[in-house]
Amino acid sequence: MEEISNIMDYEKYKEFQVISKGTDDLLIKLLDKYEETSMVYIQSIKGALLKRDINGLLGEIHSLKGATATLALNEIYKMIFKLEEEVKGNRTDNVEKVMDIVEKKLVEVNLFKEFLKNK
Repeated sequence: MEEISNIMDYEKYKEFQVISKGTDDLLIKLLDKYEETSMVYIQSIKGALLKRDINGLLGEIHSLKGATATLALNEIYKMIFKLEEEVKGNRTDNVEKVMDIVEKKLVEVNLFKEFLKNK
């Protein structure tokens, strides 16, 4: 359980297990898709930052936040939520730093997915 709660909300994990009849198959597929789309969002966020496109930046951050919330990846979600609030206040100095941290957290998500595959 500790491996799960370090990455995602345990109650949400149990919900995914109920939906997929006691297996982790659905969650593994969703985590695969999340990893793939997150990298696209991160690159889009960094691109919008370079262009100083605040509206584009907010849209991409919001989309990443939604995908993260869907999987209850709480630690990542909190960082993205806070970042979105900062950008809404026209503070963009933390964007690149937070995206670098999120990229590192995706390694943990991948390890979690591998844990689920092998448990």
